[in-house]
Amino acid sequence: MPTLLRQALRRQGWLAMLTLAVGLGAAAVGFAVLDAVLLRPLPFPDAGDLYSLHHTAPGLKIPRLEQSDGTYLLYRDSPALDSLGVYRVDELDVVAGGGAERLVGIRVSTELLPLLGVRPRLGRGFTAEEEAPGGGDAVLLGDGYWSRRFGGDPDVVGRSLTVDGRPRTVVGVLPPSFRFPSPEVDLVLPLALDPLATQAALFRFSAIARLPAGGEAGSVLGDLRGRLQRLPVDYPESRWTEEMLGSSRLAPVLTPLRTEIVGEIQGLLWGLGGALGMLLLVACSNVATLLLVRAEDRRPELAVRAALGADGGRLRRAHLAPALVIGGLAGGLALLLADGALRWLVRQGPESLPSIRAIGVDLRTVAFTLGLGIALAGLVGVLAGRGGADSPARWLRAGKALPRQRWRQLLVVFQIAVAALLWVASGAVATGWQGLRTINPGFDPQSVETFGLRLPASRYPDGEARSAFYGRLLDRLRALPEVQTVGGVHRLPLTGGGSNNGWSAEDVPRPPDEVPPVFPTRWASEGYFEALGIPLREGRLLEPADRELGRSVAVVGESFARHFWGDGGALGRRIALGTGGDDARWLTVVGVVGDVRDRGLAHGPDGIVYLPLVTQLPGRSAAYAPPRLSLVMRVRSPESAAQGGLLSSTRRIVAELDPELPLGDPRSLDRWVADDLAESRFALGTLLAAAGVTGLLGLVGLYGLMAYWAQRRRRDFGVRLALGARPGRLRRWVVFRAMVLTALGLALGLPAATVVVDRLGPWLLGLPLSAPWAFPAVTFLFLAVAAVAADGPARRAAAVDPQAALRTD
Repeated sequence: MPTLLRQALRRQGWLAMLTLAVGLGAAAVGFAVLDAVLLRPLPFPDAGDLYSLHHTAPGLKIPRLEQSDGTYLLYRDSPALDSLGVYRVDELDVVAGGGAERLVGIRVSTELLPLLGVRPRLGRGFTAEEEAPGGGDAVLLGDGYWSRRFGGDPDVVGRSLTVDGRPRTVVGVLPPSFRFPSPEVDLVLPLALDPLATQAALFRFSAIARLPAGGEAGSVLGDLRGRLQRLPVDYPESRWTEEMLGSSRLAPVLTPLRTEIVGEIQGLLWGLGGALGMLLLVACSNVATLLLVRAEDRRPELAVRAALGADGGRLRRAHLAPALVIGGLAGGLALLLADGALRWLVRQGPESLPSIRAIGVDLRTVAFTLGLGIALAGLVGVLAGRGGADSPARWLRAGKALPRQRWRQLLVVFQIAVAALLWVASGAVATGWQGLRTINPGFDPQSVETFGLRLPASRYPDGEARSAFYGRLLDRLRALPEVQTVGGVHRLPLTGGGSNNGWSAEDVPRPPDEVPPVFPTRWASEGYFEALGIPLREGRLLEPADRELGRSVAVVGESFARHFWGDGGALGRRIALGTGGDDARWLTVVGVVGDVRDRGLAHGPDGIVYLPLVTQLPGRSAAYAPPRLSLVMRVRSPESAAQGGLLSSTRRIVAELDPELPLGDPRSLDRWVADDLAESRFALGTLLAAAGVTGLLGLVGLYGLMAYWAQRRRRDFGVRLALGARPGRLRRWVVFRAMVLTALGLALGLPAATVVVDRLGPWLLGLPLSAPWAFPAVTFLFLAVAAVAADGPARRAAAVDPQAALRTD
C-alpha cells in the first residue's frame, strides 16, 4: 500500500488529489444543504399527503389570506379531508422559577399534533375539552425549553408556570424532532375557539390539511369551495362576510407542506447548488487533465511492459489503482473541508433557512462524497488505461512525440467557460445586492433602537387598560436623556405578517365580484413616524389626543391613497374595514405618509393604514388597543445604546410599571435591516466564493496545459530556433495560443451567463439583475490573466537551447 500511495501521488498526483478535494468539498456542502432542506423527507409520517391551506382572491394586494375561525370550522368537517389543524405563532411572556422571559410559542387546534404524527416524549397531548373556551390551562413544553429551564427533569409533568399572566399546568414535553413551524418552539398552547363568537372574516390562523391516501387536490378544493359559500349563512353576524366571501372569487388553495416550509429560499438553494456543481465540474476537468497527461507520460513505459508480455488487464490496473487512491484521499480531505464550511454556514447562514441547525456532515454526506470521489477518479483511470498498450510497437517508435489529441484543450475551454459564467453571475448578484442595500425602505434606520412588549389579557383585559399602560410607559421613556423621540407600533416594518385587512372608501365604488383590497394595518402611537423618520406628505400625524380619546381617524400610506383617490384629495375622506356596509365604523383620513417596505426590501413598498393605539372597531362594544407593542426610540447617542445603557433604563422603567412584564427582543433597527438582507448576503457570499475558486481552477488548468504543451514541444522549439526563429516571436506565439483558448471559453461562457443572470435575480434576490459592465470586465480580466499564466511557459519555450533540445530525442 505505501508503494501504491507513492505511485498515486507522484507525477502531479498530489495536485490532482488537492484539486479534486476542492471540487468534492464544494459538492459535499451543496449536497448536505440540499439534502437537509429539500431532499430529505419531512419528519412527519406520510408527509406527501400534508398541504398548507390558505386563500387567494383578485384585488387582495397581498399574496394570500390564511384561515379565519369560520373557514376553519367549516372546512374541518369536510369528508374530502382526512384531517385539518390550525395554528398561530405567538410570543409568550412566561414566569417559571421566579424569572420572567419572552418565549416563542404556538397555539394549536387539538387536531394539529396528531395530524403531523407528533407524540409527546413525556405526558400527553391536548384533549378536545381543552380547546373549548375556558376548558383548560394545559401547556406542552418544547424539548429545548424543558432542558434549559427544567434541566430535563422527567417529573416536570404536573408542574405549573405562568403564561401571559395565566397559570398553566404542564401536561407533556414534545420530542426533540419537533421544530415546526419555527426552529425553536418553547411552548405549545391549545387554541381556544368559540363557535358562538366566531370572527368569520378575520384571517389569523395558518392551516395544515392531511389529504386521504391517494386523494386528489382538485377534488378536495371543489368541496372546500362549496363549503365556503355557506359562510355567510352559518355566520350572519359578520355583515360584510356575504359580499367578501360568499359571492366573491375568494378561493381556497392547497400547497404541499414542503413547498410551504421551504418557501422562496428553494430557488436560492438550487441556484447555489448549481454554482457548487459547476465548481465540481471544473475541478473534475482539471483532474482529468492531470491524470490523462500523466497517463500519456507513462504510455512508453507501459508499451515496453506490454512488449515484454504483460497482459492488458494488468496494464489497465496500473492506471486504475492509483486513480482510486487519489479519489479516496480526495474524498477524505473534501469531508474535512466541507465540515469546516458547513460549520461556518450554520453560524453565518440566515435563520430563515429551513433546518439550518440540522445541516452538517452526516453518514449520507460521507457516503455521497467518498462514493463520488472514487467514482470520478476511477472513471478517469479507466479512460487513461484504454489504449495504454493497444499498439506497443507504435508507442515504442513514437518515443516522446506529442500525439495530436484535443481533449486537453477542450477541457480547458470548458473550465474557462464555466468560470466566466460564474464570474459574470457573481458580478450581477453583487450589483443587485448593492442595489438592494441602497433601496429606500421608507424610514431611516440609523440610531433607532427597538424593544418588544406584550400585555397579558389577565392584567390588561381591554383597550382602556392597555392604553393607560402605554401612555405611562411612553411618557417615562420620553424623559430619558438619551432618547430623542419615542413611539410604538404593534408590528415593525420589514417583518411582514401582522394584520392585513380589506378596506373600502366611502366615495369609491367597488365591482361586486371583487373583495375589498387588502392592505397592511398597523396600530401606532404618537411619535412613531418621527422616531422612524417616515415622511409626512400631507395633513398631520397621529397625536396624543387620538389615542386618549379613541378618535376615528387614520393615517395612510401613499400607495393606499393613490389606489382609491389617485394623486391627491385623500385628506378628509372616510375609509372603513371590510365592505363598508351599514354598520361600518368610518375613519377619517387625517394624514398621508410615505410608503414603507413592510414585507422586506426585495418587495415593493406597501401602503399601510395606521390607526391610533386605541381605536373603535366594528363589531366591538369597547375600544380596541393591541396587546403587542414594539417600542421605537431614536437615540441621541448610538454609542450609549450599544453599550446597554438604554436597555437597562428601559428595563428598569418597565419593571417599575409592571415587574412581571419582560422586555423582548432588544434590537437596533439597523439589525432588522441586516437580518432582512441575510438571505441575499448569504447567497452572494457563497456565489462569490464558488466563482473565485472556479476561476482560480480554470486559470490553473490553463497554466498547466500551456506548461505541459511547452515542455512536450521543446524539440520542436529547438528546431525552430536553430532555423532562425526569433525567441520573442516564439514567446508571443505561445501566449497567443493561450489567448485563443481563453477566447473560445469566453465565447461559450458569456452567452450562457446572459441566460443565467436573467433567471438568477428572482431566485436569489427577488430583483431583476443587470450588470452590463461585468461582461467586458470579465473578458478583459480573463484574457489578461491568461496572458500572464502563459507567459511563464512562453519564456521557457523561447529560452530553449537548440542543441540541448535536439540531443534529448
